[in-house]
Amino acid sequence: MNSLTLRGVLAEIAALQGQRVDRVLALDPWTLRLDVASSGVVVSAHPRHPTLFVEPLLPASPISSVPFPQHLAPQLERSRLVEARQAGLDRVA
Repeated sequence: MNSLTLRGVLAEIAALQGQRVDRVLALDPWTLRLDVASSGVVVSAHPRHPTLFVEPLLPASPISSVPFPQHLAPQLERSRLVEARQAGLDRVA
Protein backbone atom coordinates (compact mmCIF):
# COMPACT_ATOMS: atom_id res chain seq x y z
CA MET A 1 0.00 0.00 0.00
CA ASN A 2 1.46 3.33 -0.92
CA SER A 3 1.38 6.32 1.41
CA LEU A 4 -1.41 8.18 -0.41
CA THR A 5 -3.69 5.13 -0.41
CA LEU A 6 -2.98 4.69 3.29
CA ARG A 7 -3.93 8.33 3.89
CA GLY A 8 -7.33 7.67 2.27
CA VAL A 9 -7.91 4.55 4.35
CA LEU A 10 -7.05 6.43 7.53
CA ALA A 11 -9.58 9.10 6.58
CA GLU A 12 -12.24 6.36 6.46
CA ILE A 13 -11.10 5.04 9.82
CA ALA A 14 -11.17 8.56 11.31
CA ALA A 15 -14.96 8.52 10.87
CA LEU A 16 -15.04 5.57 13.32
CA GLN A 17 -13.00 7.25 16.06
CA GLY A 18 -14.61 7.13 19.46
CA GLN A 19 -16.65 4.05 18.54
CA ARG A 20 -16.46 0.92 20.66
CA VAL A 21 -14.95 -2.28 19.26
CA ASP A 22 -17.83 -4.75 19.52
CA ARG A 23 -16.07 -7.90 18.35
CA VAL A 24 -12.66 -9.07 17.19
CA LEU A 25 -12.43 -11.91 14.69
CA ALA A 26 -9.32 -13.77 13.58
CA LEU A 27 -9.72 -14.23 9.83
CA ASP A 28 -6.42 -16.05 9.42
CA PRO A 29 -3.21 -16.38 11.50
CA TRP A 30 -2.10 -12.88 10.43
CA THR A 31 -5.38 -10.98 10.09
CA LEU A 32 -7.90 -9.53 12.54
CA ARG A 33 -11.20 -7.79 11.86
CA LEU A 34 -12.30 -5.24 14.44
CA ASP A 35 -16.06 -4.78 14.23
CA VAL A 36 -16.80 -1.13 15.00
CA ALA A 37 -20.29 0.35 14.55
CA SER A 38 -21.45 -0.85 11.10
CA SER A 39 -17.95 -1.39 9.67
CA GLY A 40 -15.13 -3.83 10.02
CA VAL A 41 -11.55 -2.59 10.21
CA VAL A 42 -9.33 -5.32 8.80
CA VAL A 43 -5.71 -5.33 9.96
CA SER A 44 -3.20 -7.80 8.57
CA ALA A 45 0.38 -8.18 9.75
CA HIS A 46 1.29 -10.70 7.06
CA PRO A 47 5.02 -10.27 6.29
CA ARG A 48 4.45 -10.22 2.52
CA HIS A 49 1.06 -8.54 2.38
CA PRO A 50 0.42 -6.21 5.33
CA THR A 51 -2.82 -4.36 4.84
CA LEU A 52 -5.41 -2.13 6.46
CA PHE A 53 -8.88 -1.43 5.12
CA VAL A 54 -12.50 -0.78 6.10
CA GLU A 55 -15.29 -3.04 4.86
CA PRO A 56 -19.03 -3.27 5.43
CA LEU A 57 -19.96 -5.55 8.28
CA LEU A 58 -20.67 -8.92 6.70
CA PRO A 59 -20.84 -12.33 8.34
CA ALA A 60 -17.42 -13.91 8.66
CA SER A 61 -16.21 -17.26 9.86
CA PRO A 62 -13.57 -16.75 12.52
CA ILE A 63 -10.83 -19.31 12.97
CA SER A 64 -10.32 -20.53 16.49
CA SER A 65 -7.02 -22.40 16.43
CA VAL A 66 -4.63 -19.45 16.33
CA PRO A 67 -3.20 -18.58 19.78
CA PHE A 68 -2.16 -14.95 19.27
CA PRO A 69 -5.53 -13.64 17.98
CA GLN A 70 -7.29 -15.68 20.67
CA HIS A 71 -5.19 -13.91 23.29
CA LEU A 72 -5.53 -10.47 21.70
CA ALA A 73 -9.30 -10.49 21.09
CA PRO A 74 -10.40 -10.18 24.75
CA GLN A 75 -7.93 -7.32 25.21
CA LEU A 76 -9.43 -5.35 22.30
CA GLU A 77 -13.14 -6.10 22.66
CA ARG A 78 -15.12 -3.33 24.36
CA SER A 79 -12.21 -0.91 23.87
CA ARG A 80 -12.59 2.34 21.91
CA LEU A 81 -10.95 3.28 18.66
CA VAL A 82 -9.07 6.38 19.74
CA GLU A 83 -6.82 7.24 16.83
CA ALA A 84 -5.34 5.97 13.59
CA ARG A 85 -2.60 8.15 12.19
CA GLN A 86 0.21 8.36 9.73
CA ALA A 87 3.44 10.30 10.24
CA GLY A 88 3.89 12.50 7.18
CA LEU A 89 3.85 10.36 4.06
CA ASP A 90 5.11 7.27 5.84
CA ARG A 91 3.65 3.91 4.76
CA VAL A 92 3.11 2.90 8.38
CA ALA A 93 -0.07 3.62 10.35
